[in-house]
Amino acid sequence: MLFKKIPVQVEAFKWTADHDQTENPEWIVAAIKDGRVWFGRDSLNNVTMIISTPEGNMTATPGDWIIKGVADEIYPCKPEIFERTYRAATPVTLERPAGDIVVALREEDSPNNQSLLDEASRVIERMRDALREIDAGDLSKEMMQQIAHEALESCFPTVSNHPETS
Repeated sequence: MLFKKIPVQVEAFKWTADHDQTENPEWIVAAIKDGRVWFGRDSLNNVTMIISTPEGNMTATPGDWIIKGVADEIYPCKPEIFERTYRAATPVTLERPAGDIVVALREEDSPNNQSLLDEASRVIERMRDALREIDAGDLSKEMMQQIAHEALESCFPTVSNHPETS
């Protein structure tokens, strides 16, 4: 049976183990302080990073990527695997996250709320699915634009028919 990995965003940094190390995220510093990550030496006396993971201790060598996963777990990844599995993601900042819109709809006292809430939930879920497909490389940006256009058309007529509250 074939499976496709669900696209998720993770935080990561490349560990150099030397003065060229320019990035030390707060989560790795915290993991070192609380003992989930420590340093050692291999048989050739090279420095290694040992990471306690749910699967046991894993060893990173200089040049490996250190990843913070979706469950806040930390694990190493060899550069060649990282390059085939991950690509840089651009953080998205929204003026008003979709979840806030849903909360506002729930709080407003109106007989049309349930239909607005249902429509907003459908649009949000469709957008999430589309974003997952884009991340997986299965959906073109043009298709995403079409889905966004459909979502706006489906929401705004409904919202414009929503009676004003005084």
